[in-house]
Amino acid sequence: MSFAFAVRLALPIKDRRTRRARGVWLRRATAALAILAALGAAGCQSGSDDLFGPPDDGGEQASVRFTHDGVLELEPGQTVTVDISTNAGAKVGVLLLGDAFDASLDRTTARADSNGHASVELRAPSQPSTFRLRAQVGDVASAELSVAVSDGGFAAVRVVPSYDGKRVLDEWIASVTVGSTCDSVLAAFPLDPPGALSTTSDIGTQPIVSSVPVGPVVAVAIRSGSLVAGCVQTALSSPGETVDVSVDVLDRPMQLGDAELDVTLGFSTTDPAYAALIDEGTALVAETAFPPTVSASTLLLDAMMARITDPDDLAAFLALRSQSNLDESIGTELGSFHPFDVCSSFSADAKELATSDAASTALTIEGRLSGSAENPAAPTFLPSTFAGLDASELSIPTSLSMSWSTTPNDGLVIGGELPFSPTALASHFMNQAAADASGPGVTVSSLVAAGYDCGAIAYSVGDLPSCDVACVETLCLGAIDDLWARGTTASDDGASPSGALSISISGTSTVDADVLPVDLTGTWVGSLDGLSESLNLSGAASGVAPPPG
Repeated sequence: MSFAFAVRLALPIKDRRTRRARGVWLRRATAALAILAALGAAGCQSGSDDLFGPPDDGGEQASVRFTHDGVLELEPGQTVTVDISTNAGAKVGVLLLGDAFDASLDRTTARADSNGHASVELRAPSQPSTFRLRAQVGDVASAELSVAVSDGGFAAVRVVPSYDGKRVLDEWIASVTVGSTCDSVLAAFPLDPPGALSTTSDIGTQPIVSSVPVGPVVAVAIRSGSLVAGCVQTALSSPGETVDVSVDVLDRPMQLGDAELDVTLGFSTTDPAYAALIDEGTALVAETAFPPTVSASTLLLDAMMARITDPDDLAAFLALRSQSNLDESIGTELGSFHPFDVCSSFSADAKELATSDAASTALTIEGRLSGSAENPAAPTFLPSTFAGLDASELSIPTSLSMSWSTTPNDGLVIGGELPFSPTALASHFMNQAAADASGPGVTVSSLVAAGYDCGAIAYSVGDLPSCDVACVETLCLGAIDDLWARGTTASDDGASPSGALSISISGTSTVDADVLPVDLTGTWVGSLDGLSESLNLSGAASGVAPPPG
C-alpha cells in the first residue's frame, strides 16, 4: 500500500469541500514524498548521506583507487571533479594531506554507486602548492593522488645524488615539496613530507619527479630508506623542461639508543708490572686471610665465634675458650701448622701461571653494551668475562655506565672504566696453582681445611647447646671459607674493588636498515691500575649485535 493511499483511507470524507481540500493536501504530500525519494536516489549515487542503509566497506576485499593517472596538475582556484573507483555501495572517506592552503572539498565522504564509482569536487588553493588527496575505505583499502598547483606551468626535476659514504643502499626515494624548507623536511626523516611529489628509482639511476610547479621555491630531497638523506632548495623557471638538481647525500646518524653489541677486547702483555701486580696481590691475600702473627688456633676460633648467632651457643663457646684453655689445647694439636704457610706456598706458582697466561694467550674482556633511549650517549656495559675469568669472580660490578659516540663513516668511539679486585685476580691463580699441585677441584681453602682437620677440632670443642659436633665441624669449615674470602677481597674498599681498567675503543660499524650498529671492528687501549702497579694494555676490539630475542 502506498503512503498516499494509506493517508487517503485515514481521512473521513464529509463533504465535497472537505474532499477537495484534502485532495489538494494529498497531491501536495505525494509530490513532497516524490521529491524526497528523488533526493534519496541522488544521495545513493553521490554517497553524500546515509539515509538509505549502511554503506558497504568491502570487507577484506575492499579496494579503492583514483582514476586519474599520475599527478593532477591544476591552476590556482581551479575546480575539478575527482573520480574514484571502489566497491559498489562503498563509503569512501576523502581528505587533504600536506600544505593545501585554502584548497577545499565539497564533501569528506562519498558513496559509490552500483558500478563502484564515486567522486568529490576539489577546489585548488589560490597559490602554488603540492599536496595529496587520500581516499580510504574502512580500515582495509586506501589510495593517494598527488596534486600540483601552479600559475606558471610545470617542469620535471632530475635529482642527481652525490654520496661518498660506505653504506650499502638499495634504492633512491626523491621528493619535491612546495612551501617547505629542507630543515623541516629533514627533521621529519625518514618520513617523506605528507604533501610531497615523490618517486622511487634503483640505486644506479637518477630519479625524476614530474609536475613540479614553476616559480615558487621548492625543497628537493632524496633519501635511501633510513640510511642517508640530502636536500636542497631551488626554484624552476621554465615550464616543460627537465632540470638537473644536484644533492649532497649524507649518512644519517647511527641510532645508539636502541643499540646492543656483544663486545670482545683481546689483549696480551709481558709488562713486568703485571707480574708485580700478581705478586703483590698473592702476598696481600695470604697476610689478610691468615695473618702470620696470629696463632693458627686463635685465628680459627675467632672466625668460628664470628659465625655463631645463637646467644647460648656463643656464651658456651666463650666459656670453653676462657675456662678450658681451648685455644692452647687446639694449638698443641696443630703443632707447627699455620694456614699462612699453606697459602704463601702457592704465591710463586700463581705469578708464573698468570704471567705465562698473559704472554702466550690472547686474553679477552667480554660483555654487552646496551644503549639507553633516555640517554643515548651513556650505554650500560654488562661484563661477563675478564682474562678468562667470570666477571663476578673479580668483584666486577654487574652493570657499568659507559659512553659512546659516532664519528663520520659509521665510526664508533667507546669509553669507560672497569673496576676489578687485584686480590681476587691473584687468588684465582693461587687456586689454579693448588689444583695443578693437588688435583682438579682442590683449592687453597680446602688445603687449609685439611691442615686444620675440622673433624678433630669439632671433637675438641664438643656439643654446644644448639649445635652438636657435626654442626661444630660445619662451623669450622665455614670459618675457613670466611678467612679465605677476607683475603680475596683484601684490596677492595668496602663493596668497591680498588683496581680499575680504563678502556678506550675506536672502530667502525655496519648499520642495519634502522641505522643501528650491528657489528664493530677496531682496536682498544687501556690503563690497568691495581695496588701499587700500573700498566698499559691494548689489542683488537670486535663486536656483534646479539640475535633477536
